[in-house]
Order: sequence, then C-alpha cells, then structure tokens
Amino acid sequence: MLIAKIGVCGLGLGYCLSHYLASLGHDTIGVDVNSKTFTNSNPKFDDEMKKFAEQNFDKYSTRITFTNNHAILGDRDYIIIFVATPLINRRLSMKFVLSALETCIRNNPKATYLIFSTMPVGGMETIHNAFPKIRTFYTPPMVRAGHFLSTFKSPPGRIQPIGFKDEFPSDVIELYRQWLEPNILIIPSSERSVEVAKLATNMMLSIKIVSANAIASWLKDEKLAKQVCNIVNLDPRVGIGYFTPGGPAAGPCFPRDVTELVEASKGTDLEKLLKIINELNKTDELL
Repeated sequence: MLIAKIGVCGLGLGYCLSHYLASLGHDTIGVDVNSKTFTNSNPKFDDEMKKFAEQNFDKYSTRITFTNNHAILGDRDYIIIFVATPLINRRLSMKFVLSALETCIRNNPKATYLIFSTMPVGGMETIHNAFPKIRTFYTPPMVRAGHFLSTFKSPPGRIQPIGFKDEFPSDVIELYRQWLEPNILIIPSSERSVEVAKLATNMMLSIKIVSANAIASWLKDEKLAKQVCNIVNLDPRVGIGYFTPGGPAAGPCFPRDVTELVEASKGTDLEKLLKIINELNKTDELL
C-alpha cells in the first residue's frame, strides 16, 4: 500500500478531499490563499462530509494540516491542484491552475502533480509547455455537488480516467485503487482524450436533461412526461438517471463545460449540436 505525503492546493472541494485522504493514512496538507476555507463552514463541506468528519476526525487529526503557506508543501510526494477554472471569454481559464502550479513548484519541483481542476481542450499541453520538467497527470474526479465523498469513492459512471503524456502512471493508479471502491474501472488514457471525455460527459448529461424537458414541454403534462422518461430510462442503451423533466442543465459544471466544447469545436457539426443544446436549455418553456 502506497502511503504518501500529499498536498492539496485549493480548498473548495479540496477541503473535503484533504479530510478523506488523511482518513486513509496519508499525511495530508491542505493549502489555500483564503483561510476561511479551512473551517467546517466551507460551503463545499456538505452534510455527508461533515458527518464523516464528525465520526472519524479523531482517528486522523494528527495527519491533517491546513495553511495558507505554500512553503510547507516542500516535502510532499504528490501535490493535487484543485482550484477553479472559470469561463473567461467563453473559454475555461487556466489562470488559477497555472498560478497554483507556479507557486507550488517554486516550493517543491520534485513532487508529482495531479490536476483535479477541469481542463480546457489543450490545457495539459499548456501545462507541459510552461513546466516541462515537472511530472504531471490529469486526474479529474467525476463528483456530484453535495455528495463529494460518496461520488469521489464511487463515481456515478463507475470509471476514473487518468490522463498521461509519455510515462505510464503506475503509481497514480495504485493511489487511486486505494482511494476508490474496488469495482471502479480506472482508465489510463491520453491527456487529450481525458480532457474531451470530461467535458463530453457533461455534454451528454445535458442532452438527456434538455431532451426530457423538451418532451415535457411538448406534452404539457409533467406527470405523463415523467412516465415516458421512466420507461425510456429502463433501456440500458439510454442509461438510468438525468433523463427526467425538471430544471435545466445547470450547476457549476454543465453550462461551463458545454460552452468550452462549443468554443473548442468551432466550425464543426459538434458546435452546431452544442449550440442547439444551449439554446433549448435557456428557452425551454418549463424553465
């Protein structure tokens, strides 16, 4: 079992992650420039995670530290970058990722860096060009807001992709086998395939939501529409979940990731499809 010294840079969902990794035996340091993220009042610290911490914190309290001093990351084996990638000019911005990497690398150029932040298409290439000597992998978690712990350990799609460029990530796979439930499929693949797959997953879920809302709008009977969607959901080719009428494809990830794909696929059929999704998501009569 690989018990590593781990740093987590970015304590939104990273605050939840730090608690979980410490509970598994890792010496864990969480770092954020905003010290308000260090407390259980952190808005990303959901009820599920609070319950976990209440029941287990005494068992791992000696293995977890929070600080706004990045210099303390100097002895870490692995540093996880888990900062925001907001849309700026309709593209996912890497300014926080690059800034966090620069600060962490200045204090620890020997660590292996795992990028949890959602990457734009080509984002990992940008990282390698900026920091060519740093060992870096793209490992986006497939988590649901409000259910970080359960969906990190057992992602809804039952998969965890790991993007790599040249070196096969054997040690990172070993870490993930400790972090995830035993039946989760770990998929090592090219960085570009993981970048696009992360975005395309939210695209496909958005299509299901928008389609269900369009059916309900046409039928003008939400109860009937739900009955229709329940039947369709039983077909394994469609898959259970998200194909149900209700709210739009919203939240922090769906619109952002679809917009990134729109801009990255300019002039193609994919751009045309995504623009239709965005249009329906904004104008559906139920919304």
